[in-house]
Order: sequence, then structure tokens, then C-alpha cells
Amino acid sequence: ATGHRPQALVLLAAIVPVILVVAYLRNSAGEGGRPPPIHDISTDTENPPAFRTASVLRPGWANSTDWAGDNHARIQRAAYPHLGGLLLPVPAESAYKTILELIGNRGWEITGREPASFRVEAVAETALWHFKDDVVIRVTAKGENHCLVDMRSASRVGVGDMGTNARRISDFLWDLDQRLGNESRRQE
Repeated sequence: ATGHRPQALVLLAAIVPVILVVAYLRNSAGEGGRPPPIHDISTDTENPPAFRTASVLRPGWANSTDWAGDNHARIQRAAYPHLGGLLLPVPAESAYKTILELIGNRGWEITGREPASFRVEAVAETALWHFKDDVVIRVTAKGENHCLVDMRSASRVGVGDMGTNARRISDFLWDLDQRLGNESRRQE
């Protein structure tokens, strides 16, 4: 009876990774059930924050940092209609400071800072496959005591991202909203 135990452990060791990958892929789907074949997501599809340092840092074989245009925006809005800029009841300086803290808490590598224009770029790494994705966050002052935060996240490789970039944006903006007050409203 003890001879079957090592075989069961080998079988379990082979099955567990498959189950984890299937669960990850299932949970990575967009709101329609399957993620769309896009890899660049922005809260502002009409005027997405532009990548500056990422366009220099990306290897020649990587995806372009240029926004793909109207058709891409339509696909994104259909798959992720909840994504939009985050309007916060705080000055832009306060939001920018908190954004830098949240980036640090996540372990993202900051690749470009523009404090005067409240803009930051970073590189995030996916947990499972360790792919590097570029992130840019732009804060726009809306009067003295309010600001709008827009964020863009784009994969360096691949046609689709299995929902990773949209999830990254949603999670980050949710955390930012929790830190700076639940009075904020999503702007569409």
C-alpha cells in the first residue's frame, strides 16, 4: 500500500500547476467572459497618457507604445466599460504623492517622474509569468481641491494580456480612492 503514495504525489505535483494556470486564465477574463485581443488599456481612450520613457526603454522587438486608435478604444470600452478616470476631492499634489507611495508599495520600478506636471511612469511585473508591463499615470488639477487621475498600462509583448492591464488599473485606482477618500466619483 505504501508503494502508491509516491505515485500519487507525482500525479498531484503534475496536476496542481495545471489547475493553477486554468484558474488564473479563467479569472483573467474580461467582463464579457473572454479578454479581448488587446494589450494596452487606458482610462482615457480619447487622449491616453503618452509613454515617454517606456518608448525609449522597450526593446526593438516589443509592442509599440503608440495608442492603437479608435477601433482599439471601442474594443476596450466594450470589454471594460467600468474603466475611467478617477476624480478625487484632493489637490493634484496630494494625489501625486500618494500615487508614488502606492507604486512603491507594489514594488513597481519608477522609470520617469515629472513632478511639475504630476506625471509618473513605471514598470510593473506580472506575478505568474514575470512579464514586464509599462504604466503611466497622469494627474490633472481640477481647481484647487480636486484632480483627475488617468492611468494607462500596456504589455511589452503579446497581442492580448488576459485582462491583466485592466485589472492592474482597476486595483490601483481602487486603492488610491480608498486612501484619498471615498467621496470620489469615476468620470466616464
